Amino acid sequence: MWGDRSGREPSRAKSPLRMRRTLSLVGTALSIAGLVVLGLAGWPLGWAAAALAALALIGLVDAAVITRRLVQERRG
Repeated sequence: MWGDRSGREPSRAKSPLRMRRTLSLVGTALSIAGLVVLGLAGWPLGWAAAALAALALIGLVDAAVITRRLVQERRG
């Protein structure tokens, strides 16, 4: 019932892609903030810094892909 596209959705329903893009950007910002905190604290945790950097990069790439898809949907 909830997964059907029968036209009963609210006319002002938000796109789940926009929410996903927002969450990607928030995750990226938090990952960068974590990198800054690790750098300022002087903790020698190379694996944690690498993991946070990877998460930040993944978030940016995800947001870019979603933005491109949203732009294509508006055109077509």
